[in-house]
Amino acid sequence: QRQVAALAIFMSRVAGWLYVICAVMIVFDVVARNLFGFSTQATVELSGYALGCGIGWGLAGAFVARMHVRVDMLLERLPAGPRAWLHLLALGLLTAFLVAVLYGVTVLAWDSWELDAHDMSALRIPLWLPQSLFALGILVFLAALLITLSDVVRHLLRGDLAAVNLQMRQKSAAEEAAEAIEASHTGVGHPAGGH
Repeated sequence: QRQVAALAIFMSRVAGWLYVICAVMIVFDVVARNLFGFSTQATVELSGYALGCGIGWGLAGAFVARMHVRVDMLLERLPAGPRAWLHLLALGLLTAFLVAVLYGVTVLAWDSWELDAHDMSALRIPLWLPQSLFALGILVFLAALLITLSDVVRHLLRGDLAAVNLQMRQKSAAEEAAEAIEASHTGVGHPAGGH
């Protein structure tokens, strides 16, 4: 569990830097085109791959750090029992969805490998490479999700509804503020609690 969480946080940091690199590439291309009359001819492709990989690699870290956006106005008003079982239902549905996504992306990457498919830009990047990187992000997300799902099932079998609701609750604004303050002092963000 700790290893998957550490990998997820590392991948989310890489994803953040990919967005920074993407922004730098776009700014450079705009300035170069407007002031110097040339373009790298690769910014669109590379930034597209960076955004796709950033999404795939950021999902697991956001899940481990409990940062996914949720609308749970109704959920928080339910008694502990129904709330815990709804958490299990949500995890089960998300697991099924991720299995389908991982299967589709893996098949796509495999087909790109077999067909030796490349993008249409001057870089001619093999398409299986960014597709595989995206699939890796989904795989780590699925691993983190399965660990959490097994924890929730174990708690439910023991009848420990409070543990389920504590593990699955959304971060409060105070917790997020405390993490931001801690990260500003240490220079590194840490997931609070985690799964």
